[in-house]
Amino acid sequence: MSDFNLFCMTPSIASAIAARLFGFRWWLLASALIGFGAIFAVTFVRPSLAPVAFAMVGPLGVVPWALLCVCLWFHPERGSMRPTSRLFGKLPSLVQTGLRWYAALFITLLLIVGLMIVPGFAVFGL
Repeated sequence: MSDFNLFCMTPSIASAIAARLFGFRWWLLASALIGFGAIFAVTFVRPSLAPVAFAMVGPLGVVPWALLCVCLWFHPERGSMRPTSRLFGKLPSLVQTGLRWYAALFITLLLIVGLMIVPGFAVFGL
């Protein structure tokens, strides 16, 4: 794996990740909802802890949500963006390829934001 692939998820890498994580999709949904709910509760119960809650939005809410999207979009047999899906499969292959790449890059950006940028803003006050 080249260094570029560490920062840019291709559709094939996303499909491999989705195949491994698809069995955990309900756990990813539950952890994302619990994470967002806990952050929401902390913000309203103790407003003084809002910066800490904001720092945890990415790791507790955004990252599980992004992995859930990978599972649901890119799974090779059940994903909504597979070439044989009912709606997505009717699009021209060039459009399918473009949308899969766009979604893979979006997920990469979402993971970077969730893991580094949001906590960085909260911790360093950027």
